[in-house]
Amino acid sequence: MSQKTLGTLPDPPRHLSDDARRIWLEVGIKLLRDDSLTEASLQKLEDLCYWEDQRLGIMEKLRGDQAAGIAKSGRSIHLKNLKAVKQEMDSIRLQLGMEAKETKLPEDTPSLPDEAYESLPSLVRSCCDRLGEAERKDMFLLAMLPFIAAHLPKTLAEHADGYYTLSVNCFLMDGSGFAKRASVKVKALSYGVLNLADKNSERALFTIEDELNRSEDGRRSQNETRTLLQTDMNTLLQNDSVFREAGPLNDLFEQIFQAVPVVQPGQGNLSSLIIAEPKEYTGLALKSGPGLFSSFLLYGNHQSEGWQSNRPDSSTRALSKDIARLSGELFEIKSRLKERDEPLTVELSDNQWQMIDDTFAEKMEIIEELGLSGELQVINQKAAIYTLKLAAIFAVLRVYEYDPVSVDGEYLTPSDDDVIAALWIADTCLKHAIRLYEIIPGKEDVDARGDRYLKYHNVLPATFETAEALELAEKMGIPERTAKRYLNGLLEEKKVARVRRGLYEKIS
Repeated sequence: MSQKTLGTLPDPPRHLSDDARRIWLEVGIKLLRDDSLTEASLQKLEDLCYWEDQRLGIMEKLRGDQAAGIAKSGRSIHLKNLKAVKQEMDSIRLQLGMEAKETKLPEDTPSLPDEAYESLPSLVRSCCDRLGEAERKDMFLLAMLPFIAAHLPKTLAEHADGYYTLSVNCFLMDGSGFAKRASVKVKALSYGVLNLADKNSERALFTIEDELNRSEDGRRSQNETRTLLQTDMNTLLQNDSVFREAGPLNDLFEQIFQAVPVVQPGQGNLSSLIIAEPKEYTGLALKSGPGLFSSFLLYGNHQSEGWQSNRPDSSTRALSKDIARLSGELFEIKSRLKERDEPLTVELSDNQWQMIDDTFAEKMEIIEELGLSGELQVINQKAAIYTLKLAAIFAVLRVYEYDPVSVDGEYLTPSDDDVIAALWIADTCLKHAIRLYEIIPGKEDVDARGDRYLKYHNVLPATFETAEALELAEKMGIPERTAKRYLNGLLEEKKVARVRRGLYEKIS
């Protein structure tokens, strides 16, 4: 029997914070308009506001930790707690017929610092400097990277596992529309590739359908060189066959992380750029699983779509000239590299490797400490490889600018500026990846005792009293007897310690 709908929204409970009261009014009015405000949905609304106040309390503790300089291990309990509370709020929103959360990045998602751009080779930096807003500069730079990489054949970066090509995969989630416009602009960089392409041996630009079909039936010519992948989201989202487990799509993007043990003159160089709107990103994540994104430098723009003027001005004209100059330089570099008998090998110095090791060892520690997705550990490992690739790309561009003959040598060592720019790009994209994985509607971890047991442990604050633990359980729909059994289990597993009678503390 359906529940009777309510005709009015009661006043918010007095104990709620101002933020929780706003949620009460905002969500409650929407339920009223949709004729879905019932006693049951009103209780859910009250629960949602309860969790909002829990969230605010955790945020206050985190700010206090930061001000007091609390160690990462102490902050990690609050961060896990915050994530669990957000999941509870998302679950309630779904039950109320609302989106769990917007596919939108928080506004504090970092952009590349000035130091990154100051460390770039001059022509690349000049192109980026023509853009005003930080997010636009970042997206334009990342859109350029696959096109630049496609011009660097027969160039390998030395790694402990072997040698990597300079191939780059970039994925831009952007709701503003700028990334798509930028991709049209940077395609002018492919002038050099297209003019060197022989239709029987090299295909500079090809669609994803071409590549997937060829990878399945093995009809690729032995001498064919693949350089740039051009695709669109509709192709990906409408073709279910490419999303099967361990299917060709993942293999296609993963191949750039296959190191070769020895220098191979014919090593291929495939790069790709995918641009998606927020809903397309979510759709791709649901179809492919989050593992697909581990092969990409990920960047998300939190800005929504707005009017973008099409009026040409001095900056747009200067950008077109800079791109033409860079395209010409890339054409010359590619021509020179193609004539080599043996690949050009890029080797980092010990100090440069130490910079990479220090950066990503710290990131791995944080990812493991916070219990973040295992895919993020993979992304962190690949971010270090991307740093190597990008440093090598920038090294070739920089030395060619000052001494073109240098690319004819056997070895090349990047400058520290090359490594610094590469580190900033890879590190910033890693931070974006962490935020982008947060908004993937994926499955949550399940503990051996059950999903509810794990959730209950996660929502418990760093310190709590028995009454508070039982109240949290009630809000989660967990019976009191079950909650007490869970609490005893956490004590036995040493995930929680009893400070004194009725007071507990979570163990990190």
